[in-house]
Amino acid sequence: NLGEYEKQLSQKDFYRIHHGYIVNIHHMKRIVKSKGIFCEMKNETIIPISKRKITQFTKYIKDLSNSNLLEFS
Repeated sequence: NLGEYEKQLSQKDFYRIHHGYIVNIHHMKRIVKSKGIFCEMKNETIIPISKRKITQFTKYIKDLSNSNLLEFS
């Protein structure tokens, strides 16, 4: 159950973007909007972001970017 891992992982480094996925935000490359919304990781893996979580997730990413705690490469 990912809920147990979600409780143990740092909320500033990990984010649950879908019921089946928790991502390390420092390994994200970009957010892709094409026939859905996806997170592309630095290793080229594409992970779906749930419609239910996208608004909160994009706000979270913007807040981190504005505070210089996150940089996309």
